Amino acid sequence: MIRPAPRTTRPLRSGRRRLGLAPVVCLALAAAGCSSAAPRGATASTASAGTTSTEPVTITWWTGQVDAAAEITKALVAEYHAAHPNVTVKAEQGASPDDMRSKLEVALGTDTFPDAAYVFGSDAAAIARSPKVVDLTDAVKAPSVGWDDFWGAERDAATVDGRIVGMPAVVGDLGVIYNKTLFKQAGLAEPSADWTWDDFRTAAKTLTDPANKVFGATINVSGTEGTVAPFWPMVWQQGGEILTADNATVGFDSPKTVASLELWRAMAIDDQSVFLDQSGESTENLVAGGKIAMMITGSWSLSTMHDAKLDYGVQVLPGFNGNHETTGGQDLWMLFDHGSAARTQATVDFISWVTQAEQDARWSIEQFNPPIRAASKSRPEFAKISAELPGYSNFVDNLANAKRARPPVVYYPEVSRILAEQIAAVLLGQADAKSAIATAVKDGNQAIADAKKG
Repeated sequence: MIRPAPRTTRPLRSGRRRLGLAPVVCLALAAAGCSSAAPRGATASTASAGTTSTEPVTITWWTGQVDAAAEITKALVAEYHAAHPNVTVKAEQGASPDDMRSKLEVALGTDTFPDAAYVFGSDAAAIARSPKVVDLTDAVKAPSVGWDDFWGAERDAATVDGRIVGMPAVVGDLGVIYNKTLFKQAGLAEPSADWTWDDFRTAAKTLTDPANKVFGATINVSGTEGTVAPFWPMVWQQGGEILTADNATVGFDSPKTVASLELWRAMAIDDQSVFLDQSGESTENLVAGGKIAMMITGSWSLSTMHDAKLDYGVQVLPGFNGNHETTGGQDLWMLFDHGSAARTQATVDFISWVTQAEQDARWSIEQFNPPIRAASKSRPEFAKISAELPGYSNFVDNLANAKRARPPVVYYPEVSRILAEQIAAVLLGQADAKSAIATAVKDGNQAIADAKKG
């Protein structure tokens, strides 16, 4: 189950995970040396790449994966061991991606933590407070790593307080999958690459067919990360930010943010053109079944559409003033120091190998996820999947519109949760857009202040 997973209904960065305040994180990591400032140099060790030792070592890799993805990790481990017989890699799930942060928080306070683990990019800052996290700042400078070949937003997500705290594991972005047949039946031209959010609303209203229980669009209203994922691009496209440059307050305190939420409110309440998914898991099959015409999602939904033989298309997100910036999901492999230089070095070398283009072809591309590095696009596996799965290359090209990562700070999840709950309240008819954004700004700023005090 790679995240974003190719065969799951869960949206990018689904919020089915614990979203805690920074003080809670500090309590959980207290035994591991949590500090509120998390200054540069807080990690216990640094590492370099390409200096493999012949000393026998055993490392533990918490992959977070099950099913097909777990089989891929086992194959990678076997291949690496064949080429490096002194290195034994124990691949374990460790925890689901949703539960990995809390599992690591506990483990880092004991001696049960792994050498490497799969971590959501938005959780990296919290985990990086532990002095057991390996500082990779020097390691990624090695030519063999190819750090600049990773997408920019991935590099940003891996950087916390100026330190590189992880290597890219999975990348994804949001675009729109739409039903070509429903567009044709409604007499609408298919979305173009320069469409706007007003175009999106107009299309959704036209495509809605109450008699046949067809909705023009859908949105997650579970009040989780899946709710804010399609909303952040609307903020960025209009010059706003999630946080201010100094990370001191929220950056979405703007009439433009209110107008964006009002657009969704009008679609959901006035036009009744939006299927409101309160579980965050109901839409993919409805789209595949022809009951929803447009869905904001990622490449992981393509296989469902393809298997259902849906005549679908893929387009970038609607934009404001020609800006079609999207949300990127950037998850990481984070490494942990057990006090053995040889063990740490072996882990660095292994993860560096796993993230090379040849291995990425199996880890990302063959599971319909975008490749984590540009060089992977030259692999034959990329050409094969692009030819077999319509829309896949569109999502890969759309990575160019994923220009930034969500802030790698410990209080981002709480700010996100606060806004997500206000968005859900508005779309469910329980609040108005102006007061909801005002509440999200006030409560978000308070959460930041509380976290900084902690």
